[in-house]
Amino acid sequence: MKLCDVFVSASAEKNEFSRHVAAPYIRKSFNLTAAPQKAELCVCGLGFYRLFVNGRELTRGVLAPYISNPDDICCYDIYDLKNVLRAGKNAVTFLLGNGMQNCIGGAVWDFEKAAFRSSPKLAAALECDGETVFGSMEDAVCADSPVTFDDLRSGEHYDMRRYDSAVFSADYDDSAWKKAVRVAAPKGEKRVRVSEPVVISHYLHGRLIGKGTLKEPEKPMKNGEYPLPADEVISTGYVYDFGVNTAGMFRLELNARAGQKVILQFGEVYENGVLDVTQMYFLPHGYDHRAVLVCRDGENICSPSFTYFGARYCLVYGIDEEQAKTLTLDFGVCHSDLERRGFFACSNPVANALYANCIRSDLANFVHFPTDCPQREKNGWTGDASVSAEQFMTNFECLRSFSEWLKHIQKAQRPDGELPGIVPTGGWGFDWGNGPGWDAVCVNLPYAAWKFDGDTEILRDNADMIDRYFDYLGSKVRSDGTYEFGLGDWCPVGGTIKAPLALTDSCTLYDILRKGELIFKKLGMDERAEKAASKAASLRAAVRKNLINGCIAAGECQTSQAMCLYYGLFDPDEFDTAYGVLMQMIGSAGGRFDGGIFGARCIFRLLAEHGDAAKAFDMICRTDGPSFGEWIAQGATSMYENFGAPQSRNHHFYGDISAFFIKHIAGIDYSRFDGVARAVVSPAFIPGLDRAYGETCGVRAEWRRSGRNVILTVAPGEAVGRIVLQSGTFEDGTREKELKCGKYVVNL
Repeated sequence: MKLCDVFVSASAEKNEFSRHVAAPYIRKSFNLTAAPQKAELCVCGLGFYRLFVNGRELTRGVLAPYISNPDDICCYDIYDLKNVLRAGKNAVTFLLGNGMQNCIGGAVWDFEKAAFRSSPKLAAALECDGETVFGSMEDAVCADSPVTFDDLRSGEHYDMRRYDSAVFSADYDDSAWKKAVRVAAPKGEKRVRVSEPVVISHYLHGRLIGKGTLKEPEKPMKNGEYPLPADEVISTGYVYDFGVNTAGMFRLELNARAGQKVILQFGEVYENGVLDVTQMYFLPHGYDHRAVLVCRDGENICSPSFTYFGARYCLVYGIDEEQAKTLTLDFGVCHSDLERRGFFACSNPVANALYANCIRSDLANFVHFPTDCPQREKNGWTGDASVSAEQFMTNFECLRSFSEWLKHIQKAQRPDGELPGIVPTGGWGFDWGNGPGWDAVCVNLPYAAWKFDGDTEILRDNADMIDRYFDYLGSKVRSDGTYEFGLGDWCPVGGTIKAPLALTDSCTLYDILRKGELIFKKLGMDERAEKAASKAASLRAAVRKNLINGCIAAGECQTSQAMCLYYGLFDPDEFDTAYGVLMQMIGSAGGRFDGGIFGARCIFRLLAEHGDAAKAFDMICRTDGPSFGEWIAQGATSMYENFGAPQSRNHHFYGDISAFFIKHIAGIDYSRFDGVARAVVSPAFIPGLDRAYGETCGVRAEWRRSGRNVILTVAPGEAVGRIVLQSGTFEDGTREKELKCGKYVVNL
């Protein structure tokens, strides 16, 4: 059906910290002479919407339809209403939230300055049996809802005294409501979203663990102070523990007094009776990811509509001790509805905990697209997604979500080829926050989708963006042929980046230029492939001349050395010596990792590919830091942003270790580049492990020690390929076999 482009709002007034504006209901009644045989409703609600038809909620997931820059793309949903509509009177009722349409600010990101900023707006049209029932919502009516404040980052306020379920029914009398106002349509391309919806996958029960106080940042930035009512200044409240640090929407059941105000403050850190939210430095006091509920007399059941929280704990303020004991507080874990396809388990409990934390943080940071921390930013940082592309594809079916987000990245690209550091953006992220390590998302996401799903449509769809970015590099190349702009080896051990930016930029660009060459060859775009190959060759020569001295990379650190080795900047006859230098660096660090996100993406895979999987596994899992295992020893239930004192305790960009476990410990190297599922099963029987199990894309491999032997069990699914032993032999004395389902005895 045709996508409606007539938008309406309740008013032009925008929600602000200084003046709260309620989320509006927008409602339309209509009559049908008969129940339709076919009925389709198209909806675009900006920022978010909830849809109710004849008293039933039909919203596709939560936080629908998408988080976007509406001047780039407006996402629509299509609903089949055949079994919902009836002969006679019907009504559709929408609840609209601000989302990114009216993101009211923070210390950075500048969304409050976005050209597209407005109050929430809606476009909707209905067709039944080939006829237009209504082509827009121009004659709809509107009223304030019980949601008196909502912001994607700050939280939500709700007045239960205003709630009336009857407003959703077809027979509700809306004659006192005011008329909706037609407003300017967004400039963005209209498209039906193809990505998976955001869903609540399961609930965690909040367990009362005692009383606590709140610690907020001492000085909010940029937004200033907004005086809070006296009953919203938190002193001592009751703290509930959800058991793990994740992202979600609460569900509160409370017996209360009329007008009783209850505040739910969410946070990651609760220590010594204090809920610490000082990492949320960019919001005004009182808006640090909290919910404010004004109760009605008796039972109150409440959940947010247009925000979600990153948290393990919730401090509830405004209740008495008896209410604290009897209320029910659950946390609905929410994320894009991605099908799981990767699994790992082994005999090392630290590795198992790390893998579980990687999965938890991957999901907590996948709300329509990969995001940066659910408790703080909720931004689509391109660099984070770039280094995580393979881990996402290893563990989840995310082709459609990648495809959707890449379209938004395309729209954010400037005509000269420059890319921002966050998508969507209202303009922030070009002057700071991008650079090759972040821009590489334009290649690494489609390349990972091609590798794991054999999808070439995603390559074709992004070929122009990739080529435009490669052309843009001509304006950034330095006189010596290398590159140095943007962000570097982010969040390194010790907090100081050791790898020179010119080296990490140039290595990253060399990698994506080579991948770009393969992509263009696959698409038959020979001229583009040759151009990418030529740029790569020139860049390699420049790196070798200016950033490599003998067999030592500039910076003389683990990240520099590992990136040059992993991406092929050393010649074959130099490799062994250069690899030895890296091993000396690791030894000098006491066998510990010493780098940032780019180093971590290379070093463990590099070691495993060259016979040192045991060393890589120890660097990851050891509990005397700096290491990922140290986080487990500290009680982490999610992946941290950094080593040392954590800035954020829920990030995905160090989660590539989950893919490392599956590929290099369980031993499943999977690809589908030519459309055929192929796998090489080559497990690492490392000392200290008695067993390991891995699965991805339908290929399963498990090994267990049995005396002096190992029992290797393989189930290849649809994949063809080989089993290649790194150590030991099969019973017939060979070390390689055709990949077939079976159980194999390996003599060590």
